[in-house]
Amino acid sequence: MPFAHTVPLPAAPEGWVDVGHVVLMDGTIATTRSTIAGKDASVRITVFDGVAETEVLRLAGRDPAWWCLDRMADGRWLFYDPARPGQVQRVTPDGQEDGSLHVGEDFCAVQCAPDHTVWVGYYDQGIFAPEDEHGNPPVSAGGIVQFDADGRKSWAWNDTPPPVMGVDECYAMTLAGNVLWSSFYSSFPVACVRDHKPRTWCNTIDGARALAIEGEMVVMAGGYASEADRIAVLRLGHDSAECIGVGTFALPPSTEPLCLQGRDNIVHIITQQRWTRLSVRAAVEGVQQIEKADPIKP
Repeated sequence: MPFAHTVPLPAAPEGWVDVGHVVLMDGTIATTRSTIAGKDASVRITVFDGVAETEVLRLAGRDPAWWCLDRMADGRWLFYDPARPGQVQRVTPDGQEDGSLHVGEDFCAVQCAPDHTVWVGYYDQGIFAPEDEHGNPPVSAGGIVQFDADGRKSWAWNDTPPPVMGVDECYAMTLAGNVLWSSFYSSFPVACVRDHKPRTWCNTIDGARALAIEGEMVVMAGGYASEADRIAVLRLGHDSAECIGVGTFALPPSTEPLCLQGRDNIVHIITQQRWTRLSVRAAVEGVQQIEKADPIKP
């Protein structure tokens, strides 16, 4: 989509490997890098704002599979550690471990909110995992769960009584301030949680992997198979979301990783060492131009 803004990402220094990227609350990119020198493994975090890259954290003696999930509102970092499944490790800005949050296994999305809470979305394996020996379902059964800064569960989508649509797997999740937006399998609504009050809009766009919101306009990116490069623009109505136009973005070769993440009113596309930012306003302008060039026949 020509209205997107793309910049190259800084290359990893010699001896370091990029493990992953994540979009932070302020719209910058945090990159996790790892290296192994002899028996010593290190992990470092850099932050890139589109112009300059700054190293903000270096952790020695860590598993190189560690990667950054997000940064909390108070500056502490959240890390995934494969050696401790079900736990998210908390690290202070000066690199000290500061306990962990028990968020359960099989999570697919983690985002921190300005109110110091942490939202987590789960794969179907976590949502439908068996109960423990006491008959208690795992925390992941909540589908999309909010935790406080100390890891206590505050709210869960699947704990909401019907007729609210249940989460079978979280596909797309974003935060606009403290308000959560999502689209999830199998109904794929546009879903919102504001002050623990859920609301859904029926939606014809299935399988989106990222979304962004501004006012009544929603952008949904990604999809199944041939629609993996889709950018759909929707307008929220009373109880449904109307698709007003569809565009595409450039996909990498199948062997290249693709990172799609929504944050507030921007969809971020990270691939082949390039970072593309597509705002909701730019996406609306883009589909309007597509419509003018090739109007849909009645």
